[in-house]
Amino acid sequence: MDNITLFVPKDELSALAQIEGFISYAKSNYMGVIGLKSVDFDSLVWSIDLQFLGGKRAKMAHVKFTKHGTKSPRGLVEPSADILIQEPFLSFFKAVFLHRLVHSKTQALSDMLTVIKVLHHVVCQRLGERAHPSLVLRSDFIAADIVLEKLAPESAYRRAVGLSVFLDLMNDNFLFAKPVSWKNQRDKPIEMRLDISDESEKRRVEKMPSMKAVVSLIQMAMWALDGELYMKIPVDLTANAEWSFDRKREYCDEKDGPVILGMALGALGLNCRITELALMPFNAESFTLAKGELDSDGIAEDEDRFALRWKPVKGGAPMVKPFSRELAGFAKLIVGKLKRLSEQPRRVAKHYECNPSVLYLPPELEYIRKCTWLTEMDASKLVGIDVGSLDVWCERNLVRRKRGGSGEGGEEVLCEFSSLENALLEKLPKGFPYAFGGVKYSDLMFCCFHNQTHTGRGTCKLIPSRFRQDTFEHVLTERKTVEAHCSVFEKYGFYEDDGAKIDVTTHEFRHFWQSQLKKAGVSELIAAYAAGRADIKHNEAYDLLKPREVAGMSFDIIDKSKESVFELSALAIAHEVLGSVIDRETSGRSAVVSFSKNAIVTFDGDSGVLNFQGWAVSSLK
Repeated sequence: MDNITLFVPKDELSALAQIEGFISYAKSNYMGVIGLKSVDFDSLVWSIDLQFLGGKRAKMAHVKFTKHGTKSPRGLVEPSADILIQEPFLSFFKAVFLHRLVHSKTQALSDMLTVIKVLHHVVCQRLGERAHPSLVLRSDFIAADIVLEKLAPESAYRRAVGLSVFLDLMNDNFLFAKPVSWKNQRDKPIEMRLDISDESEKRRVEKMPSMKAVVSLIQMAMWALDGELYMKIPVDLTANAEWSFDRKREYCDEKDGPVILGMALGALGLNCRITELALMPFNAESFTLAKGELDSDGIAEDEDRFALRWKPVKGGAPMVKPFSRELAGFAKLIVGKLKRLSEQPRRVAKHYECNPSVLYLPPELEYIRKCTWLTEMDASKLVGIDVGSLDVWCERNLVRRKRGGSGEGGEEVLCEFSSLENALLEKLPKGFPYAFGGVKYSDLMFCCFHNQTHTGRGTCKLIPSRFRQDTFEHVLTERKTVEAHCSVFEKYGFYEDDGAKIDVTTHEFRHFWQSQLKKAGVSELIAAYAAGRADIKHNEAYDLLKPREVAGMSFDIIDKSKESVFELSALAIAHEVLGSVIDRETSGRSAVVSFSKNAIVTFDGDSGVLNFQGWAVSSLK
C-alpha cells in the first residue's frame, strides 16, 4: 500500500478527458493491490477479500454493479427491465469505488453502492441512459438526497455523507464540466450524536452491562472452573431420569462453559471484540513483565504478569493485553480451563489436517472401521444422536441402509460405514482446516465439536467446529421473539435487583471498559490502541464527553505495549474499577464483591471459591 498514490488531474484537460484519465488510472494502479488481484475490472460482479479491509464476518464480499443487484438500495429506485448501468457511468463508478476502497479501506460497501446507484438513477431520469458523469448538476444531488428519505434516519444520514464525499472527489479532481456546490443539510440523528446531555448519557448507560451481570458472570465462571455448572442446571434437565451426573456435567461444560469463561475474560478487561475472542489461538499467552521487573507503579512483580495476544480484526496492530495484578491470576485460570475444554476438538482437527478423507475415530470406537455395515447403536455413537433420531438423520444425509441381522424386534436396520463416513466428512467446516483470518481450527482456543454450540442437538465428537459470534450472542442475550429461549443468566438463576431478566450483548463489556478508559483521562491514542483500533476517530462511539478535536493528529496507532505510559494507563483503569465496592441484595440471593488496589487472587479448587487478599467474592445463594 505504500506505493499507492492519488490521482493527479491535469489543468489543461477537459472534464471529459479528466474522467477518462481517472478511469485509466484506477485500472492500472488499483487493480493489483492486495485483495483486488483476482478482480476483473470489466466484470459486473467483483469478489473482494474482506481481510484486505480488516473485515470479520466473511472472507469474500460479492459486489454487483447493476441497478438492482443484491447490494442495491431496495425500494429506492424504480424497477427496470434493463438491469445494467450504462457506460460511461459504469466504468466511472467502478473507478470511484476502487478509489474509496483503496484509500479509505472502508467496509461500508453497501453505503458506497447505494450512493452510486441512487445518483445514477436521478441523473438518468434527467438526461437518459447515456448521460455522462461530468454533466451531473447540483439539482441531481438534491434529488438523490430526497430519494434517500425512504431510508431509516441513520442510514439516510450515512448515505448523505457519502454523497458529500463523492462531490468532494469530483470537485477536487476537476471531474465536473462546471464546479458543483451542494451541502448535506441533514441533521445527525439523535441516536448518532455524542454529547453530555442527560438523554445521551442514558443511552450510553444502556449500552453497558449492569454490575449484576458482571458479578453473575464472575460467579458462573467460578462454577465453570470447578466443573460445578452441572449442579446448577435447569429443572427440565434435572428432571430427566435418563441423564446421569456425568452427562449433565458434560452438557454444561460443552454448551455453556466456554461462553461463560470467554465472556468472563471480557468482564475482567480483555476489551477485545467477540470475533477476536472467538478466533484467539489456544497458545495466546505471553508475558509482558517478568518476575522481579518493576511495573509502571514501581512495584516489583512477584511473578510473570499474565497477558493475552490477539489480533484486531479492524486493522489495528497485534495486541498484547496485560491483565492487572488483581485480575491476572483469575484470567490465567480461565484460559487454562478453555485450553483443556478445547484439547480434544483440536486433536480431532489436527487429524483431518493430515487425513482429510479418513474419518476420525476415538480408540474405543476404532473397531467400527473394520465393519462394512454398522448397527444403529454404533451408527448413533458416530453421529452423536439418539438411536430414535438416526433414521431421519440418515435420510437427510443420504446414508445407505439395509435390513439384516437380528434385533429384539426382528430384523435390524444396518448403515453402510463408507456412506456414513462420507456424510460425516461433508460436515467439516467450509474452508477447513482454516477459519477466518488464516488461523487453523487445530490452533483455536474456542475449537469445539460439530453441533456442540447447539443446545437442542447431540454433539458429534468426530467433526471439529468452533464457537462463533452468534453463539455467544445466543447464550447471553434474552431473545424475546424466540419462545422458550432463556439466557445463560436465567438458566442458572441470576436476575437483576428488581427481578428483571439480565439481558446483555457481547459488545457491552467493550463499552464498559472503554468508558473506564475515557473516565481515567487517557489519551485518544492509548484508548484506540487498547481497543485494537487503527483510527482514533472510532473512539467517538465510546466518548462520555463531546467528541474531542482530532484534526491534525496522526491516525496511525503504534505499538505502546512496552512503554510505561500504556502500562500506567492500563493499571489506572483496573484500579479505578477495583476501587469500588459492589453490594447487591435480592430476595433469597446476595452477592458482595469488594476490591482493593493491592489485592492478590488465589483459587480454592476444592471449594470452587475465589479467595482474594483485599478482594472477597461471596457465592450467590
